[in-house]
Amino acid sequence: IKRFALSLVVASTASAVDTQFFVHQTVPDFESGKLENVVVTNYRELKLARRLDDLLDADSMTALAQSAGVIEAMAQTSDGTLYIGTSVGGKLFAVKDQKLTTVLDLGDDASVLSLYADGDSLFIGTGGEQAKLLRLEAGAKEATEIAVIENAQYIWEITSGGKGKLLLATGPNGVLVDIDP
Repeated sequence: IKRFALSLVVASTASAVDTQFFVHQTVPDFESGKLENVVVTNYRELKLARRLDDLLDADSMTALAQSAGVIEAMAQTSDGTLYIGTSVGGKLFAVKDQKLTTVLDLGDDASVLSLYADGDSLFIGTGGEQAKLLRLEAGAKEATEIAVIENAQYIWEITSGGKGKLLLATGPNGVLVDIDP
């Protein structure tokens, strides 16, 4: 009985808390708070945000912006290296450990339009006077020319064709090319 009486005394002295509701519907409603790992959608909803990581340090980002022109393609090889192909100046860049290096420079008359990573190999589709397929092996200093695509100026896309083959979407005539590299 003593425990029961003590429980009643403790329970009766606890103060009640009323339920409170807050309605946030506009951007200013959220501005005073700090959004961490969430985003406010255009439907005024809070949702989990995607994880963002900086791929480049500030100096590398500036260098890429100044020399890249238009980024046409990106692909990541099995060792974690991210490759970036550009149309202006036909450059291929590599990003590893937040550092940017120029891997390939095709010159002003060609563009890197498509990239396809297959393990440690990177296939590069070019555009210009003549479409070419190049391969860059892990650790190689230069790319190897695999094929010159007849009657095509561009390789817009590269994908697996199964059984070790590649499919190339070429232009300007819209021809799909099956190739065994």
